[in-house]
Amino acid sequence: MVQYDELLGWRHVPNTQAHSESKEYKVTYRINSKGLRDKERSYDKQKGEFRVLCLGDSLTYGWGVNSEERFTDLLEGYFTNVSFINTGVQGYGLDQELLYFMQEGKKYNADLILMYVIPDDSVRACYSKMWDRPKPQFLLDDKNRLVLSNVPVPRIDVFSFGSHSLDKARYYLSQKSYLFWFIQNKFLMWRDVHFEPTGNERIKLKLAEAILKRIEETAAAVGAPVVIVGDLMYDKTIPIRETGIYFCPDPLEPYKGNISEVCHNEFGHPNVRGHKIIADTIYRFLTEKRLVPQEHWKESGELPGA
Repeated sequence: MVQYDELLGWRHVPNTQAHSESKEYKVTYRINSKGLRDKERSYDKQKGEFRVLCLGDSLTYGWGVNSEERFTDLLEGYFTNVSFINTGVQGYGLDQELLYFMQEGKKYNADLILMYVIPDDSVRACYSKMWDRPKPQFLLDDKNRLVLSNVPVPRIDVFSFGSHSLDKARYYLSQKSYLFWFIQNKFLMWRDVHFEPTGNERIKLKLAEAILKRIEETAAAVGAPVVIVGDLMYDKTIPIRETGIYFCPDPLEPYKGNISEVCHNEFGHPNVRGHKIIADTIYRFLTEKRLVPQEHWKESGELPGA
């Protein structure tokens, strides 16, 4: 369901659908005419509409749940005349989310930018490749300013298999053989150390800070505050310096000891219950901080079904 993109690396193929099935779920994914797993959206706002642009990866996309079960779709039901535009794409990092926002996302004239992030999003931003697909990469100059590299994104590089069949075979072998998985991971780690200039923790932190700053600046240019939900770093002792961005703690953090209650075992994406918890937490955060005007709140002020 994805195609090559010279700026982003990959993006959804417009007007397509695909079915995904496991022991835990059966889902059909439908992509709209603008390449989003979302209902059809106009760039122009309707009268009285409040818009939230949701940037993210496969968790925002809603891997393993139906569209109406995602936190973005649930949140639309919690408010009146508020649109949560879901732009999540599988495998995206902070860098691709920024580039998508700058190229396409800002056309939606959003009133608020919402990002649901996981530590992998910061890690992915450090590399020029993901899932054997070349991708864009931001580097830092001597003044810690972002410099975009690897663009136009190569269609293939020397470390890619370049074949869907070979990729499937490698994935199959990784599931069946721990030795194969171990050797492959060692190779990827060796590659990261020798070929990726942003792979160490100090630079990773500075890179994440620089990307967030650019996201904030881009959002400010269209008059929209930014809300980040989740965790940016695996090491929670590493701070991200204060900015004008609002931070909402990871809604699923209380369930880390028994994560299978709120996430699928396969790949660890939130399940239906997980998305409900995420939606409830974000609703409370947005209303407590008055980030969505009170005129758009439900009259009771309570969550549906509460």
